Amino acid sequence: MSLAQQWSSANFRRIKLGLRQLDPKQQLNGRMDSLMVMVALQEEFGKKSPQPELLGTYLGLMAQTLVTPELIKQMAFELCAVLPESEMPEIARIANVQREKLLVSAVVR
Repeated sequence: MSLAQQWSSANFRRIKLGLRQLDPKQQLNGRMDSLMVMVALQEEFGKKSPQPELLGTYLGLMAQTLVTPELIKQMAFELCAVLPESEMPEIARIANVQREKLLVSAVVR
């Protein structure tokens, strides 16, 4: 995706749609940091060889619901990315581990 496409209003709509997939109750709605993580997620999705650990971490930071391979497939589609389906279960596992760590640390505080 070119720089002009990344900064287009159509791309920001895609990013917001992706955020709604991860945060159905829109708990993170309007937070600039959530949009920045979504932009980083899209950038990683767009690489020739995206790192599953990084994708899982970004998804785990944003997800307010369980991350599944199907959700990852939807996210990749929303963000105009192609990702091998064979990698999606591992990315989902990483995302859910990160989510769990964040939930536990939030409860401990």
